[in-house]
Amino acid sequence: MNDPRRGQRWRALGRLQADILRAVFARRGGDANQRRSELVRMTYRAGRTLAGARLRGLFTTNANQAALRSAATEKAAADVARAMGDMKGLAMKFGQFASFAGGLDPGTEKHLTALQTHAEPMDYEVVLGILTDELGPRPLARFASFSPEPIAAASVGQVHRATLPDGRAVVVKVQYPGVETAIMTDFDAVADLSRAWALTGVGFDVEAILTDLGSMLRDEFDYEIEAASQTYFAELYRGHPYVKIPEVVPELSRRRVLTSEFVDGQGFHDILDRPQAQRDRYAETIYRFAYGSVAGGVFSCDPHPGNYLFLDDGRVCFLDFGLVERMTPDDHARAIAPVVAAVQDDWDALVAGLTGLGLLPDNGGNPAKLWAELGPLLAGPVDEDTETRLDPRHIGRLIAAAQKPTAEFYKSRKASYQPPWLSMLLRYTMGTMAVLGRLRGAANFHALGRELFLGGTPSTPIGEKWWSTMPDDRTTRTPAERTGGPSIRSRVTPSVLPTTKIDGFVAPGFEPVRAVFQENFDERTEVGAAFAVYLDGTPVVDLWGGIADAGSGAEWQRDTIATVDSSTKALTAICGLMLVDQGLLDLAAPVVEYWPEFAAEGKADIPVSLLFSHQAGLPAVDRWITLDDCEAWHPVVDALAAQRPLWTPGTAHGYHGLTIGWLIGELVRRLSGLTPGQYLARHVAPRLDLDMWIGLPAEHEARVAPVHRVDFDHPDALVADYGDEDYNRFLHELSELYLDPEFLAMYRDPGRRDPSFFRRDLTIGQRTMGPVEIGEDMDSPRYHAMEVPAANGIADARSVARLYAALIGEVDGHRILTPDTVARATRPHAVGPDQVVLGPTAWGLGFAVSGGIFFDAPTPTAFGHSGANGALAIADPAAGLSIGYIRNHMAHKIQDDRSRPLIDALYHCVHTVR
Repeated sequence: MNDPRRGQRWRALGRLQADILRAVFARRGGDANQRRSELVRMTYRAGRTLAGARLRGLFTTNANQAALRSAATEKAAADVARAMGDMKGLAMKFGQFASFAGGLDPGTEKHLTALQTHAEPMDYEVVLGILTDELGPRPLARFASFSPEPIAAASVGQVHRATLPDGRAVVVKVQYPGVETAIMTDFDAVADLSRAWALTGVGFDVEAILTDLGSMLRDEFDYEIEAASQTYFAELYRGHPYVKIPEVVPELSRRRVLTSEFVDGQGFHDILDRPQAQRDRYAETIYRFAYGSVAGGVFSCDPHPGNYLFLDDGRVCFLDFGLVERMTPDDHARAIAPVVAAVQDDWDALVAGLTGLGLLPDNGGNPAKLWAELGPLLAGPVDEDTETRLDPRHIGRLIAAAQKPTAEFYKSRKASYQPPWLSMLLRYTMGTMAVLGRLRGAANFHALGRELFLGGTPSTPIGEKWWSTMPDDRTTRTPAERTGGPSIRSRVTPSVLPTTKIDGFVAPGFEPVRAVFQENFDERTEVGAAFAVYLDGTPVVDLWGGIADAGSGAEWQRDTIATVDSSTKALTAICGLMLVDQGLLDLAAPVVEYWPEFAAEGKADIPVSLLFSHQAGLPAVDRWITLDDCEAWHPVVDALAAQRPLWTPGTAHGYHGLTIGWLIGELVRRLSGLTPGQYLARHVAPRLDLDMWIGLPAEHEARVAPVHRVDFDHPDALVADYGDEDYNRFLHELSELYLDPEFLAMYRDPGRRDPSFFRRDLTIGQRTMGPVEIGEDMDSPRYHAMEVPAANGIADARSVARLYAALIGEVDGHRILTPDTVARATRPHAVGPDQVVLGPTAWGLGFAVSGGIFFDAPTPTAFGHSGANGALAIADPAAGLSIGYIRNHMAHKIQDDRSRPLIDALYHCVHTVR
């Protein structure tokens, strides 16, 4: 099956790489056997961490689940960094690859970029020692001047300015001491390292990629090989009117020292404000160099913007040839086959070419969709014979869309075997297209492709001069003739990724909300979602769109429903509060008045209100909670009645992630004779015509959108700063439990569950979030049909918004709770450090309120609840607003980059229309 968590794991991988690189050269050299043993141990621990992260998103809020994964990644990064401090070169190169192939968010990519260029410098005395070893005694005598301060850092060395006796300005790259021995020692253990990467779910052959990278890095360790590669390109482009390659100084270049011509030019970011016509020339030059290299079968694999300089005479200087791919004739033919077919407009040849690259399985896949996604990133819009101006937002959307579970490119990653060099090719082409997009370059890419790949006639003024100084071998390129089959244009609209279809309505003045909702799909990570708003009891927004089921490709419809996860807690609380309004339940009365068995273990005096406000001290029970227990109901509530509180009730609060639903739900059942789901279905949903359930009838199962319980994502993926040391401590403690082999064995095999487990020295957070075995079934019909009254509610967005509107006012003559009860339930009852999650939370009676990490309240008067799948329910009585937001692509952080822009736009609209 396609795993929708793959994109999230790529982002975890990028974060892991970044943290590895922070430990640059923590140790150098060392005994090879000892180093490998440590690497094996650390790789195993990292693997357990990443694997454990996939078990932890059981019944937490959006923020909690994302933070759990973040903590696991941080722990893995720390462990691996301690073991791999010397693997900077390999880690850096693989991190660069991940940053392109994984669609990292801009913050993480920027972080990796800084690491790539600002490594900890060597002491000047060490530099002198290396120069002496490589160039002989008194090495500085061979220079007229040599700057002791480095001007840049490379993947395995640093760069110094210098001047030769003849006056030539040069740069001298000096390799870090011991890095070759250390990395080559660790490279021998690449199979062990690959196991950690494999656990991230990467869709390529990780070991093969690392082997390919490692083989290239063998060349990069030897600066004489890099010098030869740089000389190859320098000779090819010597005297070129548009391209400059720095000349190597061979007499001052050795295995660990590379001296080459200093080129003075502007950096990439310095030329972005130049006239567009000038940037168009730069873009065409970069495209010709990059794809001319691919067409020739030898290309540099570093398309990073830092590897370009822009000269005053209009030329572009290309830097860094330490990582060069030299393709065999057979591999070269496979690599360019799809581009050649696209230029020839040959659909059958294109499908064959994509299959040859392993991007399409032999008997499946959607080649039209794949090419629409991948084609513009592989070589630009070469199948459109017209001038196209590249838009960085469009390219960014293409890259982001390729990481969605619905993307054909995303699915293809494990469709069949893909050659390891493909990762380098895609890294180079995607990176190049991203650079061209930043330049907003315009060209007829079809004409350029025909010239570069088929030997066609130059079509631009630059092209007319391009070959004047170069050996023109284009006439030797003899791609297969067009098969005469269907054209590409008859099968797919190239380079156009259709915006997601949005249905529904917005009232006049709320058009910006629709625009942001559209942007969530086109520019962020939304897959399928619905967003609804009531203002003063009247619907003003009701939108839906995207894909409901990535497996089938089914679109989100008006009647699509989805789980609301922890937002269910508020639904159950509403049922209980309705009993308060009816005089059947007294919040100040002891629980035992309604539930006599609850008196066990000193709980006789606990008032009902503490069950609603996470203050009862009962976030966990001393037994495993199974799917059978949830379905039967009584095993769980009986265990709660018999449980000793984990703190003195009323003196503190802690997130009752699952148990709050059964605690309130049992009171509802005893007083009304109905479970919370039955009460909701009989006394709430019919009054407001809600499509809302706790315990879904089987006839509605087909309408449920499966939830991809991941981030995608996203913005600061897995690196969000929650700003609370205690909360981070909870996450690490929980990680330790999920990584415990004994715990994992008991989780997977009920027969191995030892009762003494609950007598271990566990934290409250570990006891609360640990022994629950139902997470893997959360998208099953069985789970949907039972009642887990804190976690498995199912609804559509308009029903959520309509229900919350009826909490703060009338909707079609109906009000669900009295104003006094709403006011009592939505004032803060428990605010501050949480005994379970340790960080600050803020609770009313069944609702989250402003002031805690679990509820991103838009105003101090707002209340509601969030859910781990990104569901959000909000009511703001001061603004007269109620909001329902459901979706099927899990968010990854508290300040979610999809909900916050929507809410900001909504409040802006409200202020405008009033």
